[in-house]
Amino acid sequence: MKVTYREIRISDEVQAGMTVAATAVPASSCTEVCLADFHGESAFTQNSVVKCVWDYGSENEEILWSTKGSSKETDIFKEVGGPFGSKAIAVVLENGENGTIVMSGLCRYWEKE
Repeated sequence: MKVTYREIRISDEVQAGMTVAATAVPASSCTEVCLADFHGESAFTQNSVVKCVWDYGSENEEILWSTKGSSKETDIFKEVGGPFGSKAIAVVLENGENGTIVMSGLCRYWEKE
């Protein structure tokens, strides 16, 4: 059994009304994928959010974690289902405000093969 630890990071000045995402697709040879940590940073506003999404871009997106403002979730092990090799994990920055704001997100996960 091989375990590989990975992370997705994104930091950007997000324009008003825009969504920016960084994605990763676990290898098709994986037998298990587990999301372990999430950290989101943005201006604490009513309409902006940083989130971690499984199966990003599909009709079956699953929001695993989300935050307005600053949040750090550690040691929360969330296993996600396959098939692997096609479903994407994403850290998504959504700015629903009228101006540009700096936002960032981090998701750590591991893959078992």
